[in-house]
Amino acid sequence: MNRGIVSDMGNTRKRGNGDARLWLELAVIVTLKLTLLGVIWYIWFSDPLATHMRVGAENVQQQFFGFKDESNGHASGSSR
Repeated sequence: MNRGIVSDMGNTRKRGNGDARLWLELAVIVTLKLTLLGVIWYIWFSDPLATHMRVGAENVQQQFFGFKDESNGHASGSSR
């Protein structure tokens, strides 16, 4: 027999109350975090107050990529 290998077969932990408690704690924490994220979204992002400050998709594209969509007949904004 090889004495260099330590066997841990006799010390296996039985599944029981400790695992159930761990799963319960994890479920409670995840539920609280999801609830908090939902409340944060509802308070700050669900209904914008300044509805007149909407930005069109073409303006966002112009800002991010530096050119307008040429398929709509707009000229290119990039000078490359």
